[in-house]
Amino acid sequence: MGDFEVLPSPLFEAEIKSISGEKMQISSQSIWSNVSVKEHIGYTEIIFSGHEKVEELCVLLEARKETDSIVWSVNVLSDSPTWSVMSINYPTPTLKHPEFNLFVPYFGGRTVVDAGNKGYTIEKTYPGTITMQYFAAYSEKYGVYLGVEDERGAVKNYLLVA
Repeated sequence: MGDFEVLPSPLFEAEIKSISGEKMQISSQSIWSNVSVKEHIGYTEIIFSGHEKVEELCVLLEARKETDSIVWSVNVLSDSPTWSVMSINYPTPTLKHPEFNLFVPYFGGRTVVDAGNKGYTIEKTYPGTITMQYFAAYSEKYGVYLGVEDERGAVKNYLLVA
């Protein structure tokens, strides 16, 4: 991605909760009985099924390539009588760059100059103090746009760590 390095990170992370109140974090890096990748014309489907703790759980990710981007969608299916999916985060991109600026849509918009070297961190909710569903990281030469296209404007919890 230009001069940004993309580091390995989970495709998704989720919090699940049992009827007894036990909470557990799971991710694409958990143990699944089946993970399959299916190539289709115009998109790739990645299916995780049979989590080690919740056999009835299935997470379907779809990655659709567009001109200069990849558009992700997720579908979570669970027939578990004892576990519920409370939240899911996807994808979880991790970028590395020696010096970059960050645009954050906090109260209308804020640019954080040299965000990585400042150790900038923000955790906020959209809609709310985060007013738009995208962020941008950019260097002198290149930039990366990270956005969510959601016409319904569903609640999203964002965590950015620079």
